[in-house]
Amino acid sequence: AATKAEGASLILEDDAAIAPASWPAIRAAAEKLGDGPWIAKVYSRPSRPFRRWASLPDGHWLARPAKPGTGAVAYLVTPAAARALLAHSEPFWCAVDDFMNLEWAHGVRILHCEPSLAEHEDNGHSRIGDRLKPSAGLGAVVVREAFRFWLGLRQRLSYERTLWALGLRFRRVENPPGPGR
Repeated sequence: AATKAEGASLILEDDAAIAPASWPAIRAAAEKLGDGPWIAKVYSRPSRPFRRWASLPDGHWLARPAKPGTGAVAYLVTPAAARALLAHSEPFWCAVDDFMNLEWAHGVRILHCEPSLAEHEDNGHSRIGDRLKPSAGLGAVVVREAFRFWLGLRQRLSYERTLWALGLRFRRVENPPGPGR
């Protein structure tokens, strides 16, 4: 559902739930994102410490998390962010939530709605069930950990650039309210 002709679209997974009282804050978040390459996670778990960026109705905020949340079943995506995600979706090599969090790879910026404006019907538990990973040899583990280090470094540099660009570098980091932290 787009809020205006070129506005952000609200993406919901089939097990996301939004209370009617959340709609004014979701509409305000979509408007504040404007035309840039933005993603705003309407639901993200676990909740992370954050820096406030813009106020929304009813005590909600668009905020920059100190570390990206991994579970997202509801999010706002601007057209520019959607194009950036699609342009980089061919060499897909990680889980969707991790893929979306790679701001440096896509040229997008990610915010979270704090507190979350949606719920996950099964409280964040996978309907797929537990998955078993095959054991990896020492060489594969070394390569994987070197890759994770490189990705972590790129993510940290991108995060710092975004803090400066949004004017948040020296804002206080707050803990998320309530359960689900």
